[in-house]
Amino acid sequence: MKRMNRLLAVLMLMVVLFALPFLASAETSSAAAPSITIVSTISGDQPNISKVNFTLTLSDDTYNGRVTSTRRFKGGVLNFTLQSGETLDIKNLPSDATFTLEMEAVNGYTSTINGEHTLETSGALQSGTHLKFDCVTETATEGPHFVDNPEDSIALVGEYVEFVAEAEGGYGKLVYQWQKKSAKATKWSKIKNADDDYYTIGYVTADMNNTTYRCLVKDDLGRTAISDTFTLTIPSASIIISNTIINEVDCYNPKPTKSMQYVLTLSDDTFSGKVGSVHFYDGIAAFNVKNGQSLVLEGLPAGATFTLQQKKVTGFGTTIDNAKGEPIASSSAKGTLTAGGSFKVNYVNTIDADPPVSDPHTVSAKYGSYAVFSVAGSGVQPIQYQWQISGDGGSTWDNISGATKRTLTRYNVRYSKPNLRFRCVCSDAFGRTVISESAQLLVYEDDQYDSNSPSTGDATPLGLLFGGAAVALVGIGMMLYLRKRRKV
Repeated sequence: MKRMNRLLAVLMLMVVLFALPFLASAETSSAAAPSITIVSTISGDQPNISKVNFTLTLSDDTYNGRVTSTRRFKGGVLNFTLQSGETLDIKNLPSDATFTLEMEAVNGYTSTINGEHTLETSGALQSGTHLKFDCVTETATEGPHFVDNPEDSIALVGEYVEFVAEAEGGYGKLVYQWQKKSAKATKWSKIKNADDDYYTIGYVTADMNNTTYRCLVKDDLGRTAISDTFTLTIPSASIIISNTIINEVDCYNPKPTKSMQYVLTLSDDTFSGKVGSVHFYDGIAAFNVKNGQSLVLEGLPAGATFTLQQKKVTGFGTTIDNAKGEPIASSSAKGTLTAGGSFKVNYVNTIDADPPVSDPHTVSAKYGSYAVFSVAGSGVQPIQYQWQISGDGGSTWDNISGATKRTLTRYNVRYSKPNLRFRCVCSDAFGRTVISESAQLLVYEDDQYDSNSPSTGDATPLGLLFGGAAVALVGIGMMLYLRKRRKV
């Protein structure tokens, strides 16, 4: 047993003595392998990059060691990218090799390695050495900033406005872009072709009121600056429109609610929305104004011109006051809206005199045929007609049932009556009444009608018939008398 133990002890001693050189060699090799640590930092004013590319090249092009799970040397070259603030440790590099560390150049940035302005550094790898490189990528210049900001502006419709926004700093060329946000908008929008350090509005329109503007500038590094915001304000103006109806006709009394129709047209067709109770669409509004009342339209765009037109109503004469306050015969008013001003237009509508009526003419008609009488009344439409007949020469008159048109037709006419008369009573919408003159109906036989004979007065075709018969009898008597003398 003792002999067996001694044998085991000898064997263990032999194993230890055999392994010691290998263990010493491995420890010496691990401790002597060179290593490199690389730290990346990106700094400066508004840097627009977040990572930098690097290349580490060894003189030993047979080295293909792995650095991380995703990074590995290939033929002695390691390409890698580091985020700002990221660190990469490279261990177990080959001893006695040389290396070169390079940073990729970035436009608008300066690069330093361990405080020196350079894009690369190199050296030798020696056993037991550890090298650290602090690589900083920094913006070369200060970012752009505005030194002249536009201010709030007040302008009238139709005026010219210019805004200036001047910027300095930045890297490379500065690019401008103007933006706007209307009073009802929630987001900024680009203004087309507004890419200079100034922005002009050649013609101010009503829809620009209370619009906010600003300017953005960007350099070649993508760094931006925003100017102060400013607002364009268009002053308001107002129009006061009054309507008065004057009654000069006893038969007509206008109702208190009687109104006239108006159309107001602005030169600025961008103006839309509700002004009081009146709606504007593309600069045009239609509305009514009652008799004896006024309508005030406030908040209209100052600087715009306008045309106010009252709709023509038959039976009324219309006047408005001119600049001197004198009434002129017109239904249209024109002017320019002034800032803070109030334009007054006073319409006076006077009812015209009694409307005229054309009188019917005496009509000659063939016995048994028909006769047509006609009149034409004027006034405030609609016109109502009522034909009347008199059998006593016009002393008394009776309405003809159903004869309510501007023409009266009598069918199957018989002998003329010297005292038979016809006339028409015309009434307009105001209740004004005009009575035409009376007309007669003359009836004739075919062989008794003379187109050149007068068709008025007391002479009738029937009288001519009796006269003709008398002449005929006298002629027959003469013929008999002559025949009797020849026989004698």
